[in-house]
Amino acid sequence: AADYTFTPSSALTSADYGEFIIAIAGKTDSVNAIPTIIFSDSTSNIYYTGETLTLDGTRSALTGSNTGIINIGNATTIPDANIPFSMFCKLSINALGANYITGYMETININNIITETKFFELSASDIDKVEINMTSTGKFKADTRFSFWGLKNA
Repeated sequence: AADYTFTPSSALTSADYGEFIIAIAGKTDSVNAIPTIIFSDSTSNIYYTGETLTLDGTRSALTGSNTGIINIGNATTIPDANIPFSMFCKLSINALGANYITGYMETININNIITETKFFELSASDIDKVEINMTSTGKFKADTRFSFWGLKNA
C-alpha cells in the first residue's frame, strides 16, 4: 500500500504517555517514492533541523521552518526502488506542558550506509493519529514492517 494510518483507541496525551516510538523497516517499489509522516493532522507549523550524511562523509543540511509534512527520507537516503531502509522516531508528547510535540528521527539506507537525522517540533497537544504516506505514486513493498510503542508514565 501507499498509505498507512495508525489510530489509537484514545489519544496519546502527556498525562498518560511520556514517549511515543515508531520504527519502520522496509523498501519502496519505485524511484523517488519518499515516505512522509503526519502526526495528528498537523500539516503546518512544523520546524526541523538535521543533516544527511553519506558514506564518503558528505553532509547536507536539513532545515525547515513552518513547513508541511515531515519526510521520512529524501532522494539521497532512499534513492531508488528496493533499497532497504530503516527509520526510528522518538517523540515527546506535549513537552514541558507546552502545546507541541518534539521528536528525533533517524533514517538509514542499509545498502550504502547513508543516514538522515532530524530533530523536529510540531503544533499538537496529543497524538490521535499517525499517517505514513508516499509523496509520489510509489508504494511500500509487501515485506515492510511498522512498529508503534507508547511508553506509559509511571
